[in-house]
Amino acid sequence: MTFEQALEACLESLGEILRARLRQLKGEQFESNLEISMEALGMVFLPYMKRKEFHVYEGLVMMLALFPHIRPQLFDRILQDVFPNGGDFPELGGVRGKHHRGFLPTGTTALYLFGGDELSQRFHFQKMLSSDHWLHQEQILKVATPAPSEPSLSGQLV
Repeated sequence: MTFEQALEACLESLGEILRARLRQLKGEQFESNLEISMEALGMVFLPYMKRKEFHVYEGLVMMLALFPHIRPQLFDRILQDVFPNGGDFPELGGVRGKHHRGFLPTGTTALYLFGGDELSQRFHFQKMLSSDHWLHQEQILKVATPAPSEPSLSGQLV
């Protein structure tokens, strides 16, 4: 598998998680046994995979922060595919940039994609976005400071 193929596989996994969560909003059952290629994540995030505590969701949250830079249309196309008439999805979070017209994921986006509406899962994944987590401490990923009086996880993943 080449690096480009691994990156494609990671993007596809992220897209499938989004499709499954959007279908859940339409009343369908969330398909929780989605296949995520550890081989692909390993190729893309090899330096981080060497950490004993590295988890597949840490790789996916890094992909979530990266996709606007490498495939900016990813979320918008999936949203249009699942909801052709559009809609407003506060569960999904996300922001639009000043100059970037595509979907930019937020901390809220990560919590919904990985935890859905289950509070225990959301609290579990929220730890991954905290300033105590190694992703933040090693300046790999953080949630940007949101506008005043906005929820703390409504900041963009950067």
